[in-house]
Parts: sequence; structure tokens; C-alpha cells
Amino acid sequence: MKNNLNINQLGRLKWHYIHKRFRTPFYTYLLWEGVSRHHNNNLKFPYEMGAVLYLDQELMFADNVWLKTQSLILSKLESDSSFIRDSFQEAYKLNRRIEKLVKELGQRKFDSFSNSQLADNLEKYFNLCFSIGAFMIFPLFIEEYLENKVRLAITKKIGKKAPDMIHDLCISAKPSSTENAELSLLKIALKDSRKLSIKQDIERHIKEYGWLKNSAMNDNYYSEKDIYKRLEQLRGEDVPAKIKLILNNRKINRTKIKKYRNSLGFSKKLISYIDTLQEAIYFRSWRTERFYRNIQYLSSFLGEISLRLGVKISSEVFYILPTEITDLLRKGLKINKKIIRERKRGYLMWGDGEKTQIYSGDIVTIAKKKIKFLTTNNQDRNKIHGQIACRGKVIGKARVIRMKGEFGKIRLGEILVVPSTTPDYVPVMKKSAAIVTDEGGLTCHAAIISRELGIPCVIGTKISTKTLHNGDLIEVDANKGIIKILKRA
Repeated sequence: MKNNLNINQLGRLKWHYIHKRFRTPFYTYLLWEGVSRHHNNNLKFPYEMGAVLYLDQELMFADNVWLKTQSLILSKLESDSSFIRDSFQEAYKLNRRIEKLVKELGQRKFDSFSNSQLADNLEKYFNLCFSIGAFMIFPLFIEEYLENKVRLAITKKIGKKAPDMIHDLCISAKPSSTENAELSLLKIALKDSRKLSIKQDIERHIKEYGWLKNSAMNDNYYSEKDIYKRLEQLRGEDVPAKIKLILNNRKINRTKIKKYRNSLGFSKKLISYIDTLQEAIYFRSWRTERFYRNIQYLSSFLGEISLRLGVKISSEVFYILPTEITDLLRKGLKINKKIIRERKRGYLMWGDGEKTQIYSGDIVTIAKKKIKFLTTNNQDRNKIHGQIACRGKVIGKARVIRMKGEFGKIRLGEILVVPSTTPDYVPVMKKSAAIVTDEGGLTCHAAIISRELGIPCVIGTKISTKTLHNGDLIEVDANKGIIKILKRA
């Protein structure tokens, strides 16, 4: 793409940093085109955020745009307490339309499809994704606000017992996809231990949960081999007890939330905040997981597109934007392999409210030098502060993992230190005595899963992966949100 990006201007902006994630250009575009421009005409207010930057795995928004849009969303929540929950319901409805489309396409044969027909169907898919993008940022706007509202009201009502109650209220009554996948696998393991046939169960499991490995949207799914390996690891363990624990914890969580909500004389306003917080915790993981899940149904569809565009490795089609793909199909052109190679090395995507554009090559290197986006006041390097996600206190050795290729390095009982987590991190999280993240808020993936697993967790420290080293003896006090370095490795 012709370089018409003003890097100096972007370098002068103040940024609201979100997180670091490896995502393919196809996925990044699907997510943030729907946020940066107004695609959902059912929403009559200006939700769009025309200043979205993805810079070589780092996602951020111009701070003034973030604050303006957050103020708008919070004012709507204050005037209509059901606004956020109603918005989430609209997102669920949109997703049902997307699921219907991708499942239909997943059953089709495409030999007789013209290039234009392939392009038309892909366009239907990504336009629906853009519409659901309207709701993508809502949980991030409201999580701290809602937590503070709930914390203050409950503390005023019950005093010292408030932290335990707030902790319980931050565990969603709706089970996550990760927990559902674990329960499904345990049930297969139980059948396996009884010498019953599990082949069809594994096929169903992969169809329902194989996408949990695809958090970058790069055509990477759990295989039969992966599932059999996991089943082998479960042999000799008390599988019925694990199933019982998950089901009992679900029942306990639902009972506690119902009791807190209905039996303590909370005001209607506070109950509304609790209900919205509960839904937001579930929705935050759900919103991105739907992208991973729905694209799995399109594997054969995108495989056919890859062939038409001259791509031998089907995963490489994800380095081309959806709109670029439809343009190439309609013009009967092939993909430029040089562009794929460049984007694999790193890319920048900028949505300014008028158009979302992608850049690669030297401009990415220049932008990384000129655009400063991450600052922190976490200056005491022997004591790191963060936000409590799951309460508890643990002493152990740190294991810093910055990329998925390092998963095999963690040992049972080490403290996992990561920038953030996605569904494919769960196996390593389960081995950990505690979890510490640079990024995240109350409704982030690490917070949700740590509470489901009952593992002490501190999130949003900003500097843990830069400050801690493998083998450092540290104390994670997730009752106070503090990590102390007791002894350097």
C-alpha cells in the first residue's frame, strides 16, 4: 500500500493502551473495522472510535477518543440501567445470524461457485462481523466503573465481608467456553476409562471446541492427536472427582450470586449493576471467542478461496484483508506473495474513522520508534502492584512466558507471568500456582479463568514480564494485589 500515513502525527498522540496480541491481519481487520466505523445502523448514537491503531501486536486507541466514547457509553448506562445488557443481547442475536451463515457455508461444495459467488458470501460474513463490532469495546469501558460502584455499595452495606462477596460476584454464573470444553473432555476420559467407544465423542468435541487453539485466527485448531494426548495425561487421575468439582462449583457460584442478589436488601440500582457486571464478565470472553469459533466452520470455504488466489498454504490467506480477498476474487487476480511475507514480519493497521488501512515493511519499524504508547508509575522494582482477579497468597518461582512457543517450559507449581492470556493458555494456567499478567481488567480472560480454577491471580501490573525473570522467588499476594521479589534467580 502507498505510504500515506503520517507517523509524526500519530507519534504526538496520547494513547490508551489495550493489550499485546498476535493476530493475523484478516482477524485484526474483522475486529477493529467494526469498532472504528459506524456499521451498525440499529445503534443511533456515535459508538464508532475513529482512532484505532494495531502496531506489530500492540493494540491502542487515541486517548481523547477513548475518553469521549467511554463517557458517552457510561452516560447511557446511567440513564438506562439495562442499556448494556440489551446491547449484549443484540450482539448474541447478530452472532446467531453469523453462525447460521457459516454453518450453511461449511456444508457446501464450492467447485461450481464462481469467484464472484465466493466473494459475495465472504462479504456477507464480514459485514455481519462489522455490525457485531459495535459492541466489542463495551466491556472495557464499563468494567472498572461497575466494579467501583458495586464495591462501594457493598462495602457500605456489609463492611469487612465485602471483599469476599465482591470476589464471588466477579465469577460469572454462566460457564466459559474453556470450562465447558474441560467438562466435555473429562466426560470423554470417563467413557475411555470404562473401555467404551469415544471416537464420535472426540469428533464432536473437536467440532465444538477445536477453535480454542485458534486465538490468532491462523487456521490452527485442536486435532485428534491433541485430544488423545490430553486423554493420556488424564489417565490415572480421579476424573469423576474432577467432573463433580466443576459441577459443584457451578452450583455454589449460582447459589451465592442468587443469595447476594435477592436476599440482602440491595437497592434495584445495585442489583442492576451486579446483573450488568455478571453479563459483562461473560460477554468479554464470548465476543472474541465467537470469531475463533465461527471461522472454523469456514475452513473448507476459505480453503477454496486460497486455491483460487494461488495460495498453497491455506493459513496464509489470513494475511490478506477480507476486503482485499473479495477484490482479488472479483478481478480474477492472484495474491502477491511478497505482501504475505512482509506482513508475517510485522504490520501496522490504522482505522481513522473513514477507512481501515494496513501497512508493512519499513514503515512499521519507523512507527515503533516514534509512537510511544505504554507508560507506567509502577516504579518500585522489588514490589509490583496490580489488580486482584482471584484472591489467595502464594510463594514460588516465576516462569515468564512471552509467546506460545514457550508453553513447554513451565513446570508444575511455578508462577505464570505473562503479558495476557487467551483460551489456548489454559493448559499452562492449570499447572501454575499463581498467575500474574501485564494487562487486563476485571473481565479479562486471565481474571475469568483464574476464578474458575481457583488460582490466585493479579492482573494489569503493566511491567511484570519486563521486571521478573525465570527462577525469581516471588510472593504473589492476590489479597492485596502485590507481587514481592524475595530473591533473584
